[in-house]
Amino acid sequence: MERLVIENYMGDNNQKRAHREFIIGILIVAVVFGLIVYKIKGESNTSILGVTTTQTMQNVAYKDGTYEVKGNYTSPGGPEEIDVKLTLTHNLITDATVVSEATRSMSQKFQGEFVDNYKPLVIGKNINEVILTKVSGSSLTPKGFNDAVEKIKQQAKVG
Repeated sequence: MERLVIENYMGDNNQKRAHREFIIGILIVAVVFGLIVYKIKGESNTSILGVTTTQTMQNVAYKDGTYEVKGNYTSPGGPEEIDVKLTLTHNLITDATVVSEATRSMSQKFQGEFVDNYKPLVIGKNINEVILTKVSGSSLTPKGFNDAVEKIKQQAKVG
């Protein structure tokens, strides 16, 4: 009789362990699935050559003209800025000029790489669609450019 009680007790533990392992397996699958969905959702913005184009384009109209602002960002060495001048025609960027205003040698290097290579990524693009991520090795200067674009949008907004 005692042996039967011990086997039933152990059987319950084995069943509980199997049940626990099943639940842990389901949780792992759910977490992995969630990460995959998060990754895919994060990639719903298409990034080509460092330009991220949002899937849902804003239907905001901007006044034609030339706008110039300072774009700000923070480098490991501290705050930096770039001077950005954009010309808009029917929401399209028809001309762009970026002047490096870096004070640190590393920032000067990366801003220089950005200045030399950003134009094909923005000229002819709708201002609502342009968000730069990385341009020729420079990943922080685009943040300054994006900051300037947002400031220009505020200045140029119709109404």
